[in-house]
Amino acid sequence: MRVLALFKNHGKNPRDIPILKHTLDSLLKPEECKALVTNIRVSSRNIQIDVFGDAKAIECALVAIRKALGEPLEVRVIKKRKDEQIDEQELAKRVSSLIKEERFWEAHEELEDFWRKESGSKKLALQALILLCAAYVHLQKNDTEGFTRLATRALYTLESCSVSYVLGFDLDALKQKIANAIKRSEFSVSFG
Repeated sequence: MRVLALFKNHGKNPRDIPILKHTLDSLLKPEECKALVTNIRVSSRNIQIDVFGDAKAIECALVAIRKALGEPLEVRVIKKRKDEQIDEQELAKRVSSLIKEERFWEAHEELEDFWRKESGSKKLALQALILLCAAYVHLQKNDTEGFTRLATRALYTLESCSVSYVLGFDLDALKQKIANAIKRSEFSVSFG
């Protein structure tokens, strides 16, 4: 089972991940907790942590993580969706909300399900949004090279699209924001 746990960020930034990982590793005793704690992402609002294991192992890990980060804002089991219908307007609201909350990994996952069912220029535009979300995930992990690489791919993908809007995103404005971020090496953690 995979769980995503969100904790309030009390002043951490992505450069603090090694210290945070060390702290969590010291609290998680492998002989007691059989969970795997991975993918720590730090946004200005929250700290996102993926935890893998069975229910007992995950609860054990969450007890330890609470000692370092306090009570979680949210804990949710990550499940792959079956072939369900996706309402485009509802998806647009969810993705926009997740991006505003700097929950880029979750936005990426939401977009991927919809992207698989699309074709043509709309599919390319969705692919660019997915790449951009992935770029920001890299930024939340203090990987500016990964951010630049994926943001550049997102920009090139958007430049080959013939649509101007997808899911309420103004793609021309987004292209400009991405180009400026890459050119100036300014990596704000928002694109919505």
